[in-house]
Amino acid sequence: MKIAFVTSGLEPEADGVGDYTRRLASELTRMGHTCRLIALNERGSGEYPRVEGASILRMNGDMPWPSRIDLAEEAIEKFNPDWTSLQFVCYGFDPKGYIRDRVEGLARLLSSRPAHVMFHELWAGLKRSASWKERLVGAIQRKSVLDLIGRIQPRLVTTTNAVYRAVLRKCGMEAGEYPLFGNVDVTSPIPLLQGHEALWRFGFFGTIQLEWSPEPLFSKIAEAARRCGRRPSMLWFGRPGRGDRFWNKISRDYGPEMSFALLGPQPADCISALLNSLDVGISTMPLELIMKSGTAVAMFEHGVPVVVTRREPFRGIDVAEPEEPMICRLDATFTDRLAAGLPHGQRGSRLPKAAARMIRDLEALRA
Repeated sequence: MKIAFVTSGLEPEADGVGDYTRRLASELTRMGHTCRLIALNERGSGEYPRVEGASILRMNGDMPWPSRIDLAEEAIEKFNPDWTSLQFVCYGFDPKGYIRDRVEGLARLLSSRPAHVMFHELWAGLKRSASWKERLVGAIQRKSVLDLIGRIQPRLVTTTNAVYRAVLRKCGMEAGEYPLFGNVDVTSPIPLLQGHEALWRFGFFGTIQLEWSPEPLFSKIAEAARRCGRRPSMLWFGRPGRGDRFWNKISRDYGPEMSFALLGPQPADCISALLNSLDVGISTMPLELIMKSGTAVAMFEHGVPVVVTRREPFRGIDVAEPEEPMICRLDATFTDRLAAGLPHGQRGSRLPKAAARMIRDLEALRA
């Protein structure tokens, strides 16, 4: 099968959707399919992405949008794919998330042959706590997204989590839920250095959501540590986002009871080694959206139990909790379970399962 992927950016480690698209295309190529990757709004200028066996076309955001669409359309026509797949997030195509001026061009690329749309995000303002400004922005984005879908008429719509599926259903679209995979290869575990066995390693990977609070989690960790005679060590690695000041504050507040290390961005093999070394992962994402977090999924793939402390109600949406065995909830039994040792799970990438699911769906719709 021939699949043309259309997305905003593909530069490695600069765009989560781009990382997802490259890894998915690489796995599909390994399975014997042929892929073409097209990035319409590159904002980086660093490492050139490569996908063995697949061709890549990247266009910088400084180029006029009509010219980008013309080049992309020419590339798709020449490739003549069985499917086009739009890997979508509003903010990938515009810094403020306004895609009204992008709708016509994207529709040109995807409406002439069978199309798949993967929603990595929808629009702003879905949370009950959203401000009036977020809701206004979301209303504008929603109108443009629905306009785009109406023009494309995709044969397959998918997303990563139950919340987005429920929102799309309210808009008249039935969406499949594809399992997200991490962007870090699962490498062999490296034994911890001798003399560090007493350290209790807790890890934050990637951006810390500023809405997240360390309490009551850190107090429960401190209590469990006193019971079993271990010293908690908090590690934070990956792209930090806007959480530096927050990290400095909790380092000062909890320094007497636990150690803190800000490791920042690391090579992929080092990230995997760090994940393998963790006793417990901590996610600052709300439980309802945990399955759209590539960093949380990377922890799951490395067999690390992940503590989730936040809930985030959504307007008009009530969905069941994710069925993920590696999620550890902060309930009344948490301290006892933590002190006893949270069990690790099976290690392995979820990419093959996701790629196989996509091909199965596309082949069924072609039949």
